[in-house]
Amino acid sequence: MSAPEPDLETAKRRHKGPLIGIALAVVFASVLLVALLLWLGYLGNEPGNEAPQIDGRTGAEEQTDGS
Repeated sequence: MSAPEPDLETAKRRHKGPLIGIALAVVFASVLLVALLLWLGYLGNEPGNEAPQIDGRTGAEEQTDGS
């Protein structure tokens, strides 16, 4: 059963701290996401830096022509 007359001003005052904390957590997570995307973009595979090709039969690295 709900309260007969909710006191909105008291509820606003009580929820102010948690709402600020949630907002700060969302901002922090957004900053971390942007930093991760920038870091992954910076470490991306440059053209010409191909991964070595491994021969499945022998396990030796195959020679590539570089193109």
